[in-house]
Amino acid sequence: MNPFGLEGKKAMVTGASQGIGLSIARGLAESGADIVLVALDDGRIEPARQTLLETGRKVWAHPFDMLKTREI
Repeated sequence: MNPFGLEGKKAMVTGASQGIGLSIARGLAESGADIVLVALDDGRIEPARQTLLETGRKVWAHPFDMLKTREI
């Protein structure tokens, strides 16, 4: 049993269309997690999703501007 395995888990990663966010999402997927990608740039998020599908995990993509959320 892998103590760092994420099988059966889901992870949401913001800023996931490129750079560090995409790398984190890839690492989580390679560890077994299904991934929800959230990013501002809807032109880049779908290609990121397609790339992560190669890991064999479920991947959802949601363009969203985190700065437009209401304060809690």
